[in-house]
Amino acid sequence: MPLRELVNKATNFSPAILQAATVISIIGLLGGLPVPVAAQSTSPPPIKQQNSVEELLQLGIEQFRQYNLTQAKKTFQRVLALRQQQKDLSGQAAALNYLGEVYNDLNENTKALEVLQQALTVYQQLNNRQGQGEVLDNIGESYWKLNEHPKALENLQQALTIRREFQDRKGEGETLNNIGVVYIYQGQFPQAVETLQQALAIRRDVKDSFNEPETIAWLGLAHLSSGKSEQALELANQALTLIRKLKL
Repeated sequence: MPLRELVNKATNFSPAILQAATVISIIGLLGGLPVPVAAQSTSPPPIKQQNSVEELLQLGIEQFRQYNLTQAKKTFQRVLALRQQQKDLSGQAAALNYLGEVYNDLNENTKALEVLQQALTVYQQLNNRQGQGEVLDNIGESYWKLNEHPKALENLQQALTIRREFQDRKGEGETLNNIGVVYIYQGQFPQAVETLQQALAIRRDVKDSFNEPETIAWLGLAHLSSGKSEQALELANQALTLIRKLKL
């Protein structure tokens, strides 16, 4: 269910709550990071010659973090081509996984599934369980954006098991966040609140300040959709405060 439809289901809206709902929707849809105005209106700086494929990969990650999705896609495609030339299977899987994340954020979710399944196959061939956990999390995101919620939960639960197996706390927080989002889309708001609170506790524990506002925003939306407008507004303000601290 689209976020706007979920927001519209809440009752007793005041102007302040409507504003909070809008903020929550924007933050949620953008994965926790609003696109900076400068990034929207100006061309990205020219890419300098990279000394290694690893440097090129890090450039793509930085572009993705700054929400320069078109540039990030091109960079990860270059990394993939180079890894293929090097016959580096692990590097290919990592590049495919990053490409899948970019496609998810571009809402090209069918394409995301295609490349993520390729990444998963490679990691399975390499018996790389930790890599499989990362990819399964992204596959789960693809499915919930395609409104295939049972498949989303199935993949996310697999990812959660693996991330706990490797004591990957940051990854566990990410997967719990995504499970909570699926619960929101399913209208299971108490489960969403419980799961998102777990995700928030972990993200605070590991000091994941970059992604903490996203979880707070989704938690606010879960409360808003449950009719708890005051809690939703408080959480929206928390998310905005953290975003301002990040100087976005």
